[in-house]
Amino acid sequence: MVTLQDLKLGMKFYVIHSQPNWANRKKHYFIDENNVEWSRYDQPSIDYSFDEYELVGISIPMFVPHYIPSDGQSIIEYYVLKVTDDVDTDAVIWYQDDDLEIFIDLDEVTKEAEKRRKEQKEKDDKR
Repeated sequence: MVTLQDLKLGMKFYVIHSQPNWANRKKHYFIDENNVEWSRYDQPSIDYSFDEYELVGISIPMFVPHYIPSDGQSIIEYYVLKVTDDVDTDAVIWYQDDDLEIFIDLDEVTKEAEKRRKEQKEKDDKR
């Protein structure tokens, strides 16, 4: 995993997203050999996916010395594009203190997303 500060212009990278999955789940009911009814959902309560992005710009504003933004937000802006087949993709602005999980390697992000799905499913099954 890397941070925004580690990226170079033009680099492609992946970010993991979590998405609530409560509305799409179906509950299945079972009865075991002791006539105890139990249930299990077909999907985890939270799903994890990832998107590919490309760093297309970095903005580092020049301020008067000792100036600190009043809103406490980071000064450096990172402009990224989501990599899709769609021509009309808008740029997104992220800040260096945004809480992002960035991966460079596709295999690594795929394994991490699958690991999180599995952990969430196991967690949901214990409830």
